Amino acid sequence: MKDIKLYLRLMIVAIGLMAVACDDDGEGTTSAVFPQLQKIECAVGDEKALSFDANSDWSLTSSALWCTFVVDGEEVFSCSGGAGKQSVTVKISNDATALMKSYRADLTLIMEGTNQVIFEVTRPMTGYELKAFNSDQTIVYGQENPYSQDYAGNQSFVVSANADWIVEASESIDLSNTKTYGLAGDVVTINPVLKDGFQHRKAPWQQELRFRNKAGEVIATLPVHYDGIPADKVEFSNPNPMGESINFEHDGYSYTWNEVQFDAPMPLSVAARNDQYKLVYVEYTQTRNDMTWEYEFSCTRMSDDESWIFADDDQAGELTVFMTGNQGAARDAFLMVFPNSVYETVAADFDNLVFSVEEGITSQYAQYVAGTFNQKANPKLSGGFAVYDMENNPLYDLDGMPIETISYMDAIGDMSEAEMMERYGTTNVAILSLPLGVPYDGFLVKPNGFTGYYIQGNPVMLWDGVEVAMYSMLETMILGIGDSTNGAQPMEISFYDEMGEVYAVLLVMRY
Repeated sequence: MKDIKLYLRLMIVAIGLMAVACDDDGEGTTSAVFPQLQKIECAVGDEKALSFDANSDWSLTSSALWCTFVVDGEEVFSCSGGAGKQSVTVKISNDATALMKSYRADLTLIMEGTNQVIFEVTRPMTGYELKAFNSDQTIVYGQENPYSQDYAGNQSFVVSANADWIVEASESIDLSNTKTYGLAGDVVTINPVLKDGFQHRKAPWQQELRFRNKAGEVIATLPVHYDGIPADKVEFSNPNPMGESINFEHDGYSYTWNEVQFDAPMPLSVAARNDQYKLVYVEYTQTRNDMTWEYEFSCTRMSDDESWIFADDDQAGELTVFMTGNQGAARDAFLMVFPNSVYETVAADFDNLVFSVEEGITSQYAQYVAGTFNQKANPKLSGGFAVYDMENNPLYDLDGMPIETISYMDAIGDMSEAEMMERYGTTNVAILSLPLGVPYDGFLVKPNGFTGYYIQGNPVMLWDGVEVAMYSMLETMILGIGDSTNGAQPMEISFYDEMGEVYAVLLVMRY
């Protein structure tokens, strides 16, 4: 058997040598003639027919996996045929792709034991592709169709790309609460919102979001359009308009805001579309209903000429808020700023549409309150007591002059504030001096400057025959003082608030 195999090998070698000898003699052979090199450019997904001439049997091979031959409907990496005009079909796939890199496949023709590249097939580089759509992917955003940023920040767009990416916020767009990255092929939802600040929210603008690859290169930009603050909206530099009151002193020269004192006037900025807005001054009182124990509001719109709160306005959104001197009790106000388009809809029935007993300003229009303001009472009325009869008339002395309480500190002043606190529990101590010879049987006293909803007078020392009774949530009635009623020392009545703290003390004397 070994001899047979050796014999066959020797025969094959001999035949090969004879063939070489024949070739050397130039007898019985055909020289291969290769066609001229053709350079072909194809894109992914293309199928192209390639033609060439062959003068003998041939085979054709491809050097790249992404370039195959289509033979009888199947994709193969080589094909063959006989002499003559030939046509083969190649198909270009997306195998072995890298972004920003081009590829070349060599198609090699083999004839007569020799080979030569007759086609160079080039697949151009694949660039970065990133697309932004609306939420249901029916609208594509781009240079001709920018994404429109909405004022409320309730809209979103989706992004898909052929590379990993990260997006950067623009000057006026905040992306801190949304996803800002994606992997190649992912579909990512992005919910951009406006940054705080008039410079971002008031006027229209055009900006762009930039998308970068892992290397930090910008691979795409998305234009974004903002139409400006809507015509029915306003914004204020005051971050909490319906919150804690801004408290002005009674003289209007200074104010306290968030526990910090400033010199008046108070600057206030307003953002409105095209600076079209209307100022409205509203005075209000807030009292507790004795039946329901719920607070109720009473609001009054003040004219520009009669208002005690007013603002200088440059008509471009910069205001300075003033207050006139207060000669009476503490008072409260809302400064409202309406967009012109909204004000026109309420002007004819303003009080009914805007004011509310339960809320003060109805919830629909509370967004137009620029600030809640309080002005302190005149010091003359912030301490002591108001004293009047059952018909709400003043008490009079022997000369027909109204009787008013006098501060203990001003009238006597024999104790320091610390000593008064130790003795009475408050420095708000007042003296009511009533002349002898005049009966004062049944009159009311009410502490000045009290802002709570309940205060009660409790006798510490009373003269014989005198009684003290609660008349209302804020008023105490004193009964039984005749024309000669008196005692060895002043009557003392302490007034306690709803927290059980002494708010004021009344000392009653006769002279």
